Amino acid sequence: MKNFLFSTLLLFVFGMLISGCVKTEFDEPPTTGTEVNIPDSDVVTIQSLKDLHVSQQIETVSELDNGAFRGKYLRGVITADDESGNFYKNFVMQDETAGIVIRQSRTDAYPFYAQGREVYIKLDGLFMGDFRGVTQLGGFISSTGELEDIVDTEEHIIAGERSQPVTPTVKKINELNRDDVSLLITLEDVEFVNGAFQLTYADAVNQNTENRDVADCDNNIIVVRTSGFADFAGTDIPDGNGTITGIYSIFESGSNVTQQLLIRSAADVDMEGERCDGSGGGGGGGGLDEPVTELFEDFNSGADQSIISLAGWSNFAVVGSRQWQIGQFNGVSAAEITAFGAGGDVEAWLITPQIDLSESRYLSFTSAFAFYAHQGLEVLISTDFDGLNPTTATWENLNPTLPSDPANEWNEYVESGNIEISGFGDLGYVAFKYTGTDPGSTTNWLVDDVCISSDPCTEGGGGGGGGGGTDDPLDELVIAFEDIPLDDNDDFSADGWTNVAVTGTRKWQFNIFEEDADVRNSAFNDTAPSMEAWLVTPAIDFNTAKQISFQNGHAFHNHDGLSTWFSNDFTGNPETATWTEIDINYANPALPNYETVSTGEVSLSQFSGIGYIGFRYVGNPDNQTTTWIIDDLSITDE
Repeated sequence: MKNFLFSTLLLFVFGMLISGCVKTEFDEPPTTGTEVNIPDSDVVTIQSLKDLHVSQQIETVSELDNGAFRGKYLRGVITADDESGNFYKNFVMQDETAGIVIRQSRTDAYPFYAQGREVYIKLDGLFMGDFRGVTQLGGFISSTGELEDIVDTEEHIIAGERSQPVTPTVKKINELNRDDVSLLITLEDVEFVNGAFQLTYADAVNQNTENRDVADCDNNIIVVRTSGFADFAGTDIPDGNGTITGIYSIFESGSNVTQQLLIRSAADVDMEGERCDGSGGGGGGGGLDEPVTELFEDFNSGADQSIISLAGWSNFAVVGSRQWQIGQFNGVSAAEITAFGAGGDVEAWLITPQIDLSESRYLSFTSAFAFYAHQGLEVLISTDFDGLNPTTATWENLNPTLPSDPANEWNEYVESGNIEISGFGDLGYVAFKYTGTDPGSTTNWLVDDVCISSDPCTEGGGGGGGGGGTDDPLDELVIAFEDIPLDDNDDFSADGWTNVAVTGTRKWQFNIFEEDADVRNSAFNDTAPSMEAWLVTPAIDFNTAKQISFQNGHAFHNHDGLSTWFSNDFTGNPETATWTEIDINYANPALPNYETVSTGEVSLSQFSGIGYIGFRYVGNPDNQTTTWIIDDLSITDE
């Protein structure tokens, strides 16, 4: 399992952008440019066109809706051009209904198709498709079946009047949805997360695209993605709170959807106000008004895979762009870091708020690792950290007890012991420093239950991915997934359950459709060449004969990738357990997409003792991508 899906693993193609569906306010009529005399009867809305697009297909526009768009034009105003270099060979336009990406072949096209200019798009001869969930108009279909740029731009793109800026729609991060894709939006009361504002927008030296996380004060997060070719790539990220304006976009990878914002220049960011934690920026331990005397942090306040951004804490990517994130496993949250997939060196620091050390203080925490490749975690203390740069401070190693046996894997937490940290000075900071390199030194480290107290902290277990995660085995298991407090497309987690990506990074995901919920998996668009994922129940007492039933179904069937297994010796790692396959009635390949069938009541009386049921999915992104669905699971006495 690599329980750490970073959006930096996602491939970015310049030109990936947007759609939308909101009323937009336009300024007064323009005073410059050339008026285009195309009658309103020949103009259609962007939304009316996009409504006919089928995801992952390419349509000939003139053939849509029985030829309803023949001889028609789109009319709108350009909201993003290629002047800064953050948009390449395309522009984004929107009308009063929606926005869309226009792919065209000119480089440095902004003198012709500039932000704030009205344009008409002649639809005859064009094609509509999408890139990773973002609808686009292009000029032709390549020999490999891909949507390509409009080459005869003067034939299809008619530039009109200038000076027609569009007023951005003000949104909150948690309000954004597919109707906002390709829309020019403004987010208010947001800030770059701690650690991000020690960086630049992108890697201007190597011209690498980078993601930087922006959060609101409720810790809702969106990715700000910037090309390394943008003329502001090397600009320092501001450290205050304020507004950011840009084109809202998404990046779909299978069932995962990453929300993105693409700014047009550094002027789109205005963050000079006080940060959410009351600081004026800087991100260091001085973010709180007073040093702490007591602290307990269980990292339960953030969403899975979100960058850790806590009041008073610092989260620095000193080498590379990898920062500490929230990792959820078996319903338990922890601080998590790995170099896997980083493509180079990683040095990341997670630092506590400033601590009052003038009296007796003790530190304790729990830690664990998975996929052991190196011992990359250090726990340090400093009394001269300035809150801005950990590399300029003096640090001493606290030498806590850390897991060290490579066989002790799969999030089996080890207690640090109570470490006395008074005596170093009057004020100080504790840091969890991770170093690693991809490939090679990529161990996945987790830290949980960080406690600082005047008395020895109460020691206890941390998270845990072991067999079941419950103290006592269940007599029966009947689960209604609708009752699980997860969001659509979250990695599934619930008390006692284990969700493991054995090969690749894809785990079982939680799915909500209308008022129904289920769990499902697919290798479609996975980044790994093959995948194997296990979803394992809590421990169940099989000393009384049991039976199992559940609903299962599939979508886009091209392989039988689902199987069901029993184990008596599962301890958190499916690869080290002994499994016996259970004969199950799975959905017929001819069944319609997303329609489920019941397995019927399948006897488990051949099994005894304390055991686990495991649902195994295998596939690959090339030709074994069936989506398999599980719902209404029941394990009861016969």
